[in-house]
Amino acid sequence: MSFEEVEMGGGGEEIQVKVLSDVTEFNPLALAVVKLSDARAKVKELGPRPDPVDVEEARKAILRIQDALQDQVGEVYAAPCPPGHDLERWQSSQTEKVKALEESAAKAREPYEALLELEELHILYEEEVKQAELAVEGMEEEPSASNVEAEEEVDEYVSSKLQEALENQLDTLDLSSQFLSYVPESFGRISSLVILNLSNNRLEFLPDSIAGLVNLEVLDLQHNQLKLLPDSIGLLSKLKSLDVSGNALRVLPASLGRCSALVEFIANFNQLEVWPSDFGFQLNNLQTLSLHLNKISSLPPSIGELRALRFLDVHFNKLRGLPSTIGNLSNLTVLDVSSNFRDFAALPDSVGDLVSLTEMDLSFNQIHELPISMGRLTNLRKLKLEENPLMVPPMEVVEQGHEALMQYMAKLWSESLKTEEEKNLAKSSSFGRAFQGNGSTEGWIPAWAGGSLVNSWLGKVQAGGLGSLLGGGKPSSPRAKTQSTDDSYLDQEL
Repeated sequence: MSFEEVEMGGGGEEIQVKVLSDVTEFNPLALAVVKLSDARAKVKELGPRPDPVDVEEARKAILRIQDALQDQVGEVYAAPCPPGHDLERWQSSQTEKVKALEESAAKAREPYEALLELEELHILYEEEVKQAELAVEGMEEEPSASNVEAEEEVDEYVSSKLQEALENQLDTLDLSSQFLSYVPESFGRISSLVILNLSNNRLEFLPDSIAGLVNLEVLDLQHNQLKLLPDSIGLLSKLKSLDVSGNALRVLPASLGRCSALVEFIANFNQLEVWPSDFGFQLNNLQTLSLHLNKISSLPPSIGELRALRFLDVHFNKLRGLPSTIGNLSNLTVLDVSSNFRDFAALPDSVGDLVSLTEMDLSFNQIHELPISMGRLTNLRKLKLEENPLMVPPMEVVEQGHEALMQYMAKLWSESLKTEEEKNLAKSSSFGRAFQGNGSTEGWIPAWAGGSLVNSWLGKVQAGGLGSLLGGGKPSSPRAKTQSTDDSYLDQEL
């Protein structure tokens, strides 16, 4: 069996610990020191932390670049077409100019954005170091006799607590912060449990016997070393709250979707890369979903099936956007998609359908334009937009505060509706005139009816087929009778 030495510094004497290469036989101190060493190595690789003054200047520089870009783009679009020039070609050339300006601005922002990203990474990794140092504190390099006795006392304590819960049919069991590396299979026999707290231990796995906790409603597993959850967890049909934050989960078992009573699911500070594609169809009662500080790059369309969802937090992931089905979450009140940085560049128009939304955090992304549909969000009271290269709405509107911003978006939405209505009216009128000018139908559609009668007629055709419209009553003529008796043929031809 091979060994390697790990050194730990940090202001005191260096500690050398022999770490087994076979990870199945590690001791807790060795693991804690390895984690601390790894966290410090990450910080070291980043280099010196940026000066706070430089960070603030970088933020201001990005804002100046965006302001300049906005002015330049405005000048390009405001410029009239020179006499004698082909309008379409001139507009195309103007579009190319805007594109070149945006690319130039993006290049100018790069060093400042890199500085801000470096600052964020320092914050993240230094927090890892802090947590690792706390884990090492209180541990000794070699297990002493007192440590062995303490472990035995812990085992005895846990065993006595399990026995007590089983004999007295307790509904609550708290085994948090007991240095547990495993829980025995027998704990699945305590079917009376409603609340189980196993947080702040060293658990790497849970036994399949957890399925025996048929009345369990609250399960707290945060701050352990779990890499997987057992498939049998899906048998906890009464489970309402599950917290697995601060573990090492990369995937979630598909069976978790069968926990249909789940109201709250928290999985922050893990290594999750995907949200399972079918969970939205199964977790009909889910109201809180918190997945921040993971590695999720996309949310599946089925997220729109979480109709009961009220709180969604996916900040500090690698999201490239949101699916259009997000608009189906009509009960959502809080949405946090901040700090996805350069990966997150746009919001779908359907975000305007989130009519219950009161808080939304979009800060530290790469959003250039808010969808006009956001003008519909009349309940939105808090909107964070810091560190986005916004062009719509312009920064001078954003700086005026939330009320001015939402008034601006509402105006854009109103103007958009009016323009669309005018287009539709023009199309309908044109369609009606076309019918009036046709030989066999001349005089059939009166001029005052415009397009409304045509639209009504088309609606009936789509709803019931042409036969249902022409042959629904008593035929008034041989021609009508022929159409009535041959509806299926006409429908097929159409």
